[in-house]
Formats: sequence, structure tokens, C-alpha cells
Amino acid sequence: MDKLFKKMQEKGVLLDTNLLVLLVVGMADQKSINTHKKLGVYSLDDFRLLVATLGTCRKFVVTPHVLAETSNLVVHGMYGDLEKKAFLAIQGLLQVSNFSETHDYLSTIVSNDGFLKYGVSDIGLLEALKGELVLLTDDFQLSGYAEGKGYDVLNYQNLQYLIAEFIAKNK
Repeated sequence: MDKLFKKMQEKGVLLDTNLLVLLVVGMADQKSINTHKKLGVYSLDDFRLLVATLGTCRKFVVTPHVLAETSNLVVHGMYGDLEKKAFLAIQGLLQVSNFSETHDYLSTIVSNDGFLKYGVSDIGLLEALKGELVLLTDDFQLSGYAEGKGYDVLNYQNLQYLIAEFIAKNK
């Protein structure tokens, strides 16, 4: 895991949809993390951990597929000003100096042998890694598949577990 952290810090991290939803909702309104329909397993502490993790990375990268999914999912249960704040938070990502967007052609994505099981968004993430980035995801199926194929991937639940273990040992 240390090797993956070092690579994330030196090269960058590619963020999956659920974690980007957590980031955007937290940026828009931290109180909404506990009530958001798509974030039932996450807390304010998870948002803070994600922000701290991203803050150590040389760059933080997303794909257009993840951005589209995030844009659709982030406003579930958000109305009026909160919905506007969520879209402004997505827009605000462009102001983050280490933020970037990358993509691969659909022809490349659908040629991947995992396409029929994982689809455009997830395989688009794997194709975007190109050996340079580490994928940060909370999707155990995708992370298992990616690890099996030799991709550098870190499951967010493992990160949460390590932090909880560290805290418990240092009480």
C-alpha cells in the first residue's frame, strides 16, 4: 500500500464516481453528506480523509464518464440552492490547480476484455490509468478486477481501515 501512496503523491490519482460525489457534495454542503441518498456509507470524516488524501497528490484526475455520472448523481435529493451549490462545486474543480480531466476513445474502451462486465465508465477509468496513475475507488468488484489485471488501484475502504487501525493503536 505504501508503494501505491507514493505513486499517487508523485504521479497522481484517478477518482471514481462515488468518491467524486462525496467530494462534490462535501464541497457544496458538508451537512448534506449524512443525508445524501448516494452517500449512506460515508461521513464528514470520510470527506475530510478524501480531501486530505487528494491534497497530497501531484494531480487529481477524472474522466468525462465519471464527471457525467457525478453530475447526475450528486443532485439526488438536493433542491434549490443546494442543487446549485453542487453544480458550482463541480465547476469549482476547474479552479483546483492539480485537477485535470483525461479520456480515451470509445473504440479503445469497448475493446477492453472487461467492457462487457464493467461498462464504459469503469473501463474508461482503467484505460485512463496508462501505468501513470493510481485508481482510487470504493468499488470492490472493479478494484479486484483491476488488481487482477495488474492495474494500480487502491480501494477507499482499505484506506478507511488503515486510518481507523492507526487511531485505535494510538489512543
